[in-house]
Amino acid sequence: MRKNKIVDTMKQPIIPPTGWGSDTLSNFQETALRNEFATFDNFPEIYGLLAQIATSTGACAGYCVRNIPNRPEPSGALLLASAHSHYLATARLVTSGHCLAGFPSGRAAIEMALYAWYFTIYPDAADRWHNKPTEREPLRAWGNEFKFGTILAELAKLHQPLVGRIKYLHQLSIDFGAHPNTDALYSNMAKFPMPDGGARFDLRFLDPWGPVFSHSVKFLIETGLGILELFVCAEPGAAKELNMSATLEGLYTQFQVVRLQLEATMP
Repeated sequence: MRKNKIVDTMKQPIIPPTGWGSDTLSNFQETALRNEFATFDNFPEIYGLLAQIATSTGACAGYCVRNIPNRPEPSGALLLASAHSHYLATARLVTSGHCLAGFPSGRAAIEMALYAWYFTIYPDAADRWHNKPTEREPLRAWGNEFKFGTILAELAKLHQPLVGRIKYLHQLSIDFGAHPNTDALYSNMAKFPMPDGGARFDLRFLDPWGPVFSHSVKFLIETGLGILELFVCAEPGAAKELNMSATLEGLYTQFQVVRLQLEATMP
């Protein structure tokens, strides 16, 4: 039996399969992919910062996964790796212009990173998390312990300066699509007057460069930085080994430059 040859797509041109783009889904994906190319080409400073954040969150996730055998409880490490995965997913959505869809995955990234911190610092809490009760009152207590707000309050006891940023990002993700809200519902709609006095409404699923795109990119950058800061809090020894404090300082410096470019298009 002949085996399929594995092709290194980084070295070989990608040839779309026959029929690609002829249906609703692949046509949307093709348009989104072209938008990703445009973001990469037209905004090198912004894309470069996103890529550096991805490299850094990937390094943190890699450290966590490699060291799972040395941990008494692996949940924190696995959740941090999931936070990195959600950052990558959010980056794909946002850089393609599928901006509002990026906020739910951005929320997941923030939550995964916060819970990763909690279970790394308090491995006994992870044991309780894995043993979800079925009776009403114990289940209520269990649910209260593992609410986002409860864990954020635990973070406040040890890392108060970080709490405001994480809370802000989480609420922003909810306001713009991680939960039904008016800010998300109407932000990609446009109304056009018609000659007969009526109106036409357009709903965009892929946003061009403009306020929604800039707002989403800013959220994406801040989400990635939040993941890294939570990793530093959860794994100070690893953060020192990975030189993460210096990395964060450099990323924040770049962000201050990029922020001006992004906020120039915001209302």
